[in-house]
Amino acid sequence: MSASTRATAASLAEAPGIGLYGETDLHAELKALYASPLARYEVNIAGKIVDVVNPDEFVEIQTRNLAAITAKVLSLACRGAVRVVYPIHAERFIERLAGSESFGADPAGAGLAMARRRSPLKRNFYHIFEELVHAPRLVASPNVSLDVLLVRVTELRRRSGVLYRGRYRDEVLERRLDAVLERRRFDSQADWLNLLPANLDGPLTSGALGTALGIAPERARQILYVYCRAGLLAEQGRAGRQKQYAYAAHTGRGETTT
Repeated sequence: MSASTRATAASLAEAPGIGLYGETDLHAELKALYASPLARYEVNIAGKIVDVVNPDEFVEIQTRNLAAITAKVLSLACRGAVRVVYPIHAERFIERLAGSESFGADPAGAGLAMARRRSPLKRNFYHIFEELVHAPRLVASPNVSLDVLLVRVTELRRRSGVLYRGRYRDEVLERRLDAVLERRRFDSQADWLNLLPANLDGPLTSGALGTALGIAPERARQILYVYCRAGLLAEQGRAGRQKQYAYAAHTGRGETTT
């Protein structure tokens, strides 16, 4: 985000210094992406500071730890529609300030050499369930929508000067949004249910779900746990060491349980 854009956002904030304190570039750029022309920023709603208030919804940007905003989101949902935006780093580039002179250096300073590489880390939409196991109430709750973004980001790092197991650790100075690669929007119970294959026969298990989606059984277990806690699925005993699940009756899908 440019300095002028950040300054404009700060000048429009109704509660400056609260939500803007320590705000990352990534967070600020996503706020700008979701703000309508009539948006208000950093608005105090019943004692809670909301990132963006559009005419038709509240928008909360959360780049980590969805559990930390669950109570806030559910409280806001009693007053209107809330959209939670969560970015997943599908692609990550790392820029490192080169040389020992970078310790304590100004990242905006001129003349600092940069080394850029692509991180081998790859993540997909299903990584959202790492967060949702700690915040299952955000799934299919009335007035709560979740936008999961696959993004390309650049991290600016420097050597921190702190040794850990014989190596200097990196300090992340900033994260910048390079591109939104894909967006998946969950506005309703049906959107969440459509994430599951409709052609699985019999009770759902982590093994069967993992195979159908091409993901690890551990990730499939997270999905089933979250859906069960959200009331979309119900446990139906075990098949060996694997728990079995069926769709809750109110979903109207597949084999159901009452």
